Order: sequence, then structure tokens, then C-alpha cells
Amino acid sequence: MYGTLYRLQPRQGQEQAVLDHLFRWEQEYLPRVTGYVCGYVFEPAVQPGSSPGGILVIVVFDSQTAYTRTRDDPEQGWWDQHLRELLEQAPEWHEGEMTEIFGVARGL
Repeated sequence: MYGTLYRLQPRQGQEQAVLDHLFRWEQEYLPRVTGYVCGYVFEPAVQPGSSPGGILVIVVFDSQTAYTRTRDDPEQGWWDQHLRELLEQAPEWHEGEMTEIFGVARGL
């Protein structure tokens, strides 16, 4: 499996707009994507006295080929451009091979 982990830092007051954009991407674009396995949105809890940590997103595909095809699709570029308009800065992308470390819940 192959995919990306990326961090989004929404502009002040745009957090919900970013989440809405991700939801629209899922509803409108994702059904036409081949090789998609799963995705997760992680909204870190804000601790008292700390600044918001942004939104983390993980997207997993069944292969690097499927991921790259989607990443390089002009329509995906359109979605990325509109997302960037809601952010303080461009997302921090970390692409790579997805491996499973913990197959069975063991507790810590």
C-alpha cells in the first residue's frame, strides 16, 4: 500500500470550511478514483495554553501507481488549489509506503 500523510493549517475561522471541503472531495471526486483503500482525518485536541495543531489527513491507496495517478490528475489539482485557499500555508505532504506495525491490539 502507498499513500500520504499531510498536515493542514486552516486560516483563522476556516477550520469547518476545510472539513467541509474534505467531505465534498469524498462525496464528489473519490467515487471515480481507482485504487483508494481508506482515509482518516485527525483533529488534534487543543490543550489549554497551546496553539491549534492543524488537521492531519492520511490517505491510503493499494499501490504507488494508483496514488500517483490520483495525485497527478488535473481534477485532483483543482481540489488541492481550492483547499490551499483555506489554509495559512501549503500542506506538508509526506508520501510513502504504508506498512502495518501493529496487526493485533496489544495495549501499552
